[in-house]
Amino acid sequence: MNELRFSCSKCGQHLKAEPGCGGTVIQCPLCQAHVRIPASPEAAEDGSLPTAWETASLPTPMAGKVCAAVDRAGLGDGPPGSADDPLGAGSEGWGERKAGSGSATLLAGGLVLAVAGAGLWFWKPWETGTPLTPEAASTTPGAGSQAGAPAVPGGGELPWNPPATPPPAAVASGSTGSTGPVANADPGDTPTPAMADPGVEDDLPAGRLTAWTESWTVDFATLPDDARAVVEAQLEPLGLAVSPSIYTATTGRKVTLPARRGTRLEVIEEVGRQIGWTPRYDGRQLKFERGTRDEPVAFAGPFLLAAVLVTPTSSYATAEITLRLTGVGIPDSLRKTWIRGFDGLQQIRAQAPDGTDLADPYGGRWSIPTGANPRLMEAEQVVGLWHAFRGVTRVSSLHAQIMLAGLPAPQDRLEFEFADLPLKPGPGTPETERPLAYNGDEPVVARVHSIIPEVPFDRARVELQNLADRPLRSVVLELTYRDAGGEVVGGIEFRSSDESELPGVREKRRLDSVLLRDQPETTARVDVAVKAAVFVGGLEWKRAE
Repeated sequence: MNELRFSCSKCGQHLKAEPGCGGTVIQCPLCQAHVRIPASPEAAEDGSLPTAWETASLPTPMAGKVCAAVDRAGLGDGPPGSADDPLGAGSEGWGERKAGSGSATLLAGGLVLAVAGAGLWFWKPWETGTPLTPEAASTTPGAGSQAGAPAVPGGGELPWNPPATPPPAAVASGSTGSTGPVANADPGDTPTPAMADPGVEDDLPAGRLTAWTESWTVDFATLPDDARAVVEAQLEPLGLAVSPSIYTATTGRKVTLPARRGTRLEVIEEVGRQIGWTPRYDGRQLKFERGTRDEPVAFAGPFLLAAVLVTPTSSYATAEITLRLTGVGIPDSLRKTWIRGFDGLQQIRAQAPDGTDLADPYGGRWSIPTGANPRLMEAEQVVGLWHAFRGVTRVSSLHAQIMLAGLPAPQDRLEFEFADLPLKPGPGTPETERPLAYNGDEPVVARVHSIIPEVPFDRARVELQNLADRPLRSVVLELTYRDAGGEVVGGIEFRSSDESELPGVREKRRLDSVLLRDQPETTARVDVAVKAAVFVGGLEWKRAE
């Protein structure tokens, strides 16, 4: 058996491998560069480095083989830095290196074992992104027997569980890991390791970015009716690995998909709905849990938006909808960029059946959980509703959008649409929307407390008093500049929607941050009046002109 002898194309280290390893990409034991083992002795002169795309899924050496070793015959004994000194030891320690070559051999051998262990991490079935089938399991080393495997709903036996391979550092040279059959696999079983990213590279060159955005949607009519095959077809484009629960949930089940285009996440969710299981996205892995998803969902691009909670309405005819955004298979560079600059859901519109706009334009808060998983983006936002009295029992439609930096239009603006969200009234929800009640001529009054000279603008402290029977949500102040004779010489409007500085029911509070912009030098006095106010629940008041 002729060994394949070749050199690292980066550092020149002489290496050798067995013929069965031809075509495998390994790391040089010396410089850690990726090196492709030539397929034949004649190809050994190629010397080309594998591309970043090829190294994203390294070909797997045959079980039990070490596919790279330092070629001791190729190590020169020439002076340091010469062609016969491929290790480049330098002038100092040259003699010591020759005398201690046994230690160098042990070090190189250890590196080779680490490389071989890393190679075994990428099992052959993951090279194409296709999970192992029961038929493939029968010819796979260590697959085990399926005798006595329990039946699953819809007929057939549970398929063989893809191998739960230990992490690369724990795999010794020549080891194939442990494998075995699935026995009533449920969510929570030890999952298979995440495959090498079959998706896009993190730096996303222009061509790869376009391919990724185009992969967001799929024609449902081109998909088979087998639930497992449908789900498996979505895994590689989304960068997801398999968990045993996929086989438990989908094997032997048939689905009927609508004849239209939709997102890949929508495909997975529709399959889950039809077979009675709920998909869960855990970093790079797709899992299924027993039971259907209760919350309504909407889809756009690589995102799923779920209305996870609709709170009962209060005595002020208000409610809240909690929305959870999940992005799946997002390259890490984009995920980090989006998380840093994420402004939450925007352009939120919620309508009652009669067309009333229920969305509180001043309400809503969002957060991004810490410790986000790779390729997974999660955010949660609370959308405030008003005009939600007892007669409003549902939100007939809800619209929201997100802006994504770094994507070309129109992919940089994704739209989500919900229909028919239930809205249950609470114990204190009024039967109808009560009119605003207050004492005096106006529900809110204001006066200038003091003026603080500052650069570049003076700052006014304005005292607000709420005389109405509900808290303020927003207020618009009209400030008038007058000269020493009382003549108007200018003016501005100031709006505040900061709940922390606005007065509650029949309260008095001071605004300290009213900037007096565009103030003429002749200004001797500043007057203030409340021009408009919005109260919790959506009731508005405007001063008569």
